[in-house]
Amino acid sequence: MRDTPPYDIDAVWNDPFDRPPERRAEARSDLRLKIKIAVAVTDNEKPLVGIARVRNVSTQGVYCLTKHRLSVGQEVKLQFLTQGCPTESGVAKQLFGTGRVVRIDPVDKRRSNVAIQFDKDLSENIEFAIFADYLRSISGISSPS
Repeated sequence: MRDTPPYDIDAVWNDPFDRPPERRAEARSDLRLKIKIAVAVTDNEKPLVGIARVRNVSTQGVYCLTKHRLSVGQEVKLQFLTQGCPTESGVAKQLFGTGRVVRIDPVDKRRSNVAIQFDKDLSENIEFAIFADYLRSISGISSPS
């Protein structure tokens, strides 16, 4: 007769020292470029528009530094200038889309790093995918397999 151990030797072990798996489905280009962000303002029919400095970008979202006071869940309108992208790629000189703020990391009293997840108008836009691939190529990051 065999002795059965008092514990399950096949149990899954969640080691707190193991690195968590990468959550991002797309590689991000780590580079510095500027985009325009527009947000709706209460009691004003025109949106507030400002510049944001991109920290990294993929086909699914962007992480950028801004002076806008944004809140998680807030919708933003984005404008990307595609200068430098080869003209034979067929990408427009400007790409527009919307997204939602998913995370805010305050930097100081005036600025925050903000993670914005793109809506389908960017995340499923072939021109934006080509532009993101171009950005990956100049940043030295390869596409995910």
